[in-house]
Amino acid sequence: MKIQSNKFRWLYVSTSVIAVFVLIGGASFAQSKKATNQQIVPAPVHYWADISNGGSLMGFGMPSLPFGMGKSNNNNWSDAYHGLPGKHADLTINHTAFPNQIKANQAVPNGAGVGKSINLLPTTPTKTTTQPPETQNPIERYKLEKKDFKISFYWGCGATAKAGQPKFIQIKDGKIINNGFNMQHRGDTPWPQNSEAYSRWPNAKDNRGFGGSASLSGNHKISGANIPASLSFNIAAAQDFMDDLKISSTGDKSGIISLSWNNDQVAKAYFFSAFGMSGNKNELVIWTSADVPDDGSGLFNYLSADKINQYLKEKALLPASQNKCDVPKGIFANSDMVMVRGIAYGPDTFLVYPERPKDPAVTWVQEWTAQIRNKSLGMHMVGMSGMMMGGSATAGMTEEQKRQAKCDATKNKSGNVGSAIGSALGGGVGGLIGGAVGKKKATENPDCN
Repeated sequence: MKIQSNKFRWLYVSTSVIAVFVLIGGASFAQSKKATNQQIVPAPVHYWADISNGGSLMGFGMPSLPFGMGKSNNNNWSDAYHGLPGKHADLTINHTAFPNQIKANQAVPNGAGVGKSINLLPTTPTKTTTQPPETQNPIERYKLEKKDFKISFYWGCGATAKAGQPKFIQIKDGKIINNGFNMQHRGDTPWPQNSEAYSRWPNAKDNRGFGGSASLSGNHKISGANIPASLSFNIAAAQDFMDDLKISSTGDKSGIISLSWNNDQVAKAYFFSAFGMSGNKNELVIWTSADVPDDGSGLFNYLSADKINQYLKEKALLPASQNKCDVPKGIFANSDMVMVRGIAYGPDTFLVYPERPKDPAVTWVQEWTAQIRNKSLGMHMVGMSGMMMGGSATAGMTEEQKRQAKCDATKNKSGNVGSAIGSALGGGVGGLIGGAVGKKKATENPDCN
């Protein structure tokens, strides 16, 4: 049996997840091809769970920010959407008849490690609610931030860059004087629950965070005024936090950089991007794993099932079976450092309660819907993980080579490195890491020249 997705376009921007056949708690999918003319009364209550595992920062085993920045004790709304390090979940609920009024209590399994329940509360109205910065094109960001700059783009896994690469943009006096860049900007990050009509967790009154071993697997019951008594569902292991996306590499920036990562059993596809900044030359080099031109700035977030299938066919994403990719030789040879970011796209589960009546003459009166989205992200600095952990990356190096490698990771001769990281990564991760690196001067380390 197959659900006709055109019946549900009013619900969400992304409707492909309706094709996922699940049975969770009292909610299930059931659809008859004969029910095309069935009358439907849409659900007034909509629940979302955006679940994200941001992993340990750059694969160093540190769930905190680099260079002494530390991790906040607070767990903030949108941390899951932005994919910050650690385990996060943005939980929201909306009643169309009572916007910005719902106060809900969500009973959670013991494995979550946040007590027996959490509280979803109305948001405080603000003048504007903006989309996150990662939805902005990096070209526009650099055009505003830099007066004289060059951005070079490469794409595709392989030992050598393909013919016609790189594409580049030259910015002079804040204006684009040469634009050889024409890439498709893919992405599908619907965020309707960012509306102030939705009640949220975490919030100012309840911002308890998840530990590294936290699990959401188990039964979840949501209660409160104007919330259906039937709003209960089970999060199965496949919808729980995904595994860490542990990115590693061999090789160095002057040669072929071979990336590898762990395969997650529930992952649907992967995408990776690397960037390097040359402070002396005021140039940013960006590479993506896509086999077709795409700057990648719109792909580091949740994707619906139909978009994942589309982008796999277009070879913009890597298949779930792949766990290796070579960055072309020498494209980062002049970069001060090379940062890699990756994402594993997880399942996107959509629930409707009650299930559709099999008799098309019976009106389908829906009580509530729920959507659970999953992703896992990871970061890695080429040549740095071993040094930070005392591992093999520095094995065989002289003391002078180790000192210089450490200085290369922190120096910021022109002040542009931190800004480049922030802009290239986008969102909360980019801002935090970019700020941390940008503020760390080489002169702060007396061992560096």
